[in-house]
Amino acid sequence: MRRGTSAEKLTQFDPGPEHREKAVGYLIESLQEICKYARSKGNLEISLELFDHETTFFRLLGPTRLGVEVAQEVRNVDPSFGLMIDLSHLPMLGESTEGALARTRDYINHAHMGNCLISDPKDPLYGDRHPRFGYKGSEIDVPQLTEYLRALLDIGYLEEGKDRVLAFEIKPAPNESSKAIIAQAKRTLRAAWQRV
Repeated sequence: MRRGTSAEKLTQFDPGPEHREKAVGYLIESLQEICKYARSKGNLEISLELFDHETTFFRLLGPTRLGVEVAQEVRNVDPSFGLMIDLSHLPMLGESTEGALARTRDYINHAHMGNCLISDPKDPLYGDRHPRFGYKGSEIDVPQLTEYLRALLDIGYLEEGKDRVLAFEIKPAPNESSKAIIAQAKRTLRAAWQRV
């Protein structure tokens, strides 16, 4: 058991390589059940967000390869099931934007633009805490967001005429204003679009 976790909370975490295959099987069964239920209630679209095994939340599904395997199985029950790709998670997964989006292109139904910090575990915004773009020591700023937007265009996710979700996921650090962070995110997005 990881330090700082209780047996009750451990079920939320990646069980490690020795139990991962079995856990993924249970996840697929659960997602198929959720999708069947959602379909019985209307035209609801289910997304699964990919996280990492090692940084902040230690979740089961991280690598995009594994996410695609899960999505393929769940789509046997619900062809609309998809993956949520978050730009801020890719550095924590050790995956390139281009590679991750090429791998998941047929399964993405939701995309986030965010930032992460993995260089300093002592920083209060370490890991998946979504600091503002360009936060000191963080991974994502205008060049990385530009690459992400370009890759989303290249794979057809942001194709004109399609109704697609592309959302910010950011939050202020201590002593930062929410309004200022939102304005900064919009400026970063504008700067990135100008480079695409």
